Amino acid sequence: MAVKLSDVAARSAVSISTVSRVLNNHRHVNEVTRRSVLEAAESLGYPIPRAALEHKDARDVVLLTMHVRDPQRDPAVAGWESFNHLVGQGALPVLQSAGFRPRQLQPDGRPRSAEALFREAAPAGVLIVGGSVPAELVKALVGRDVPVVIAGAHADPERCNSVMADYLQGAREAVSHLASLGRRRIALVNGPATTLTSRLKADGWRLGLAVHGAVADEARHVGGEFSAQAGHDLTIELLRRAPDTDAILYADDFTALGGIKAAGELGKTVPDDIAVVGFHNYPIAAFLSPPLTSVAFDMVRMGTIAAQRLVQLLEGGDPTPWMVQLPTSLVVRRSTAGSA
Repeated sequence: MAVKLSDVAARSAVSISTVSRVLNNHRHVNEVTRRSVLEAAESLGYPIPRAALEHKDARDVVLLTMHVRDPQRDPAVAGWESFNHLVGQGALPVLQSAGFRPRQLQPDGRPRSAEALFREAAPAGVLIVGGSVPAELVKALVGRDVPVVIAGAHADPERCNSVMADYLQGAREAVSHLASLGRRRIALVNGPATTLTSRLKADGWRLGLAVHGAVADEARHVGGEFSAQAGHDLTIELLRRAPDTDAILYADDFTALGGIKAAGELGKTVPDDIAVVGFHNYPIAAFLSPPLTSVAFDMVRMGTIAAQRLVQLLEGGDPTPWMVQLPTSLVVRRSTAGSA
């Protein structure tokens, strides 16, 4: 049976949180207590991070990106590289200027457990960048007294610090824009149904339709991965199921890229037959044919705020979880020009 933190705590006669602080190399731990916990962990065979053994100042922070891209399964371009890069642009300078050593880790295709993360990096804090974030991972990190902030997502239903865009409002505004152009059969090609961000976009789609006196037709709602290939395949499925669709909101610009290609293959033109709106307003949006209308928000600012919050937590700030939402705006281009 695997040794647990509670076993080490019982052996060393301290609390589980104290064991966690020792193994995470927190500075404010009595040296006698530190030695007692390390001896108990060693005697029980509990894995001890190298930094705790060397007792160095804990200043390492991990930027953990959650997006896994399998080139063999998804050879088409995906937007995660842009998202990760832009969030990192905002986060890294904040962490470095505060004296922390950020280390970027990406998953290897398997869910990364808290134990694996500590064996590899023994971080003082973790900034998780987007994707589908396992609530169990966040819960395990928090249980070890490791500050965690998520940028671009949320580990629902776990209460945690997160910085997200106002995805619901962004989707609602996109649908209202399409409805104002006379589009009435508006579909949503969403992301994975398991994520809070996808649920918020779906709620915004439904709300936008309701505001204009329409009921959301769930036959026009499909979801999958954020990639051009997924966007292509989901659009084919959608238009075969609901061929009279006259507008599509995509949950990501790269899925919209694939969707525009799929529409053309089915003999439909954008925007004359189908108006298209993307999400994230990546630089590529302005260079598509036609240029893509997209819901925008500041991803660099998202990384900055997430890193600022993590520094607050690392320096002993109020641990009460915050959920920060950044405003969105709609950048209108030719993919929605004209009326139905």
